[in-house]
Amino acid sequence: MKKLILTIALCGMGVLAFAQEAVRFRPEFSFRDIRAEYGVYTAAGVKDAPLNRTFTLSYTANFWGPMAYKAGVQGMFPGFDYGMHVGIPLAIAYRPGIRSLGNSLLTAAEMSISDTVLNGYYGTTDRIGSDILANFIMALFRRSEYYVGLTPGLYSGTFNGLTADEYGQFSLTLDVGLVLSIPIWHFSLNIHPAYHYGLAGYPIQAGNLRRSMFSIAGGIGWLF
Repeated sequence: MKKLILTIALCGMGVLAFAQEAVRFRPEFSFRDIRAEYGVYTAAGVKDAPLNRTFTLSYTANFWGPMAYKAGVQGMFPGFDYGMHVGIPLAIAYRPGIRSLGNSLLTAAEMSISDTVLNGYYGTTDRIGSDILANFIMALFRRSEYYVGLTPGLYSGTFNGLTADEYGQFSLTLDVGLVLSIPIWHFSLNIHPAYHYGLAGYPIQAGNLRRSMFSIAGGIGWLF
């Protein structure tokens, strides 16, 4: 009986602690997060360029006000014309903070009024509904992150008759990107577009070496 009472008491304390944490934590208090993202990576400016699937796991932490550092690991399958590519994204980021939901919705309402007036003035009233919807959807993305960094990586395997040794396995890109997030308690839903410029070990796509690449990914994060 004592063991049963003790077990119930411990479970009750655990539930109470979890409930208190759920009430106490707000995304605005988060200075660190872990993200898992899935997306595509391709050569920029190439018509019908094949899409390379990517999976990225990253960690970001503020170290001085809105400034943060980012580090992670990324796998690409296939790695352009190679079997795969593994990279280590490293970056410095600027994170201006999380806007309150009230302010976000107020901004969306103001933009919607402005869009309605402009659409009426220019005779594009058929766009009023879609513009208002887009404004309020974007209002949900209350957290933003801007970053610049480097991704050293390694090509491996064979694909389309090419070997990684043929052009060198090592790669290095300069990365500039934006992460837009919808924070929900400890979680965040993220959209992550980025531009990549090859500094070394340029990938091959459509039979030519490529310097300019573009990627877009989506995923989920844990804020703490």
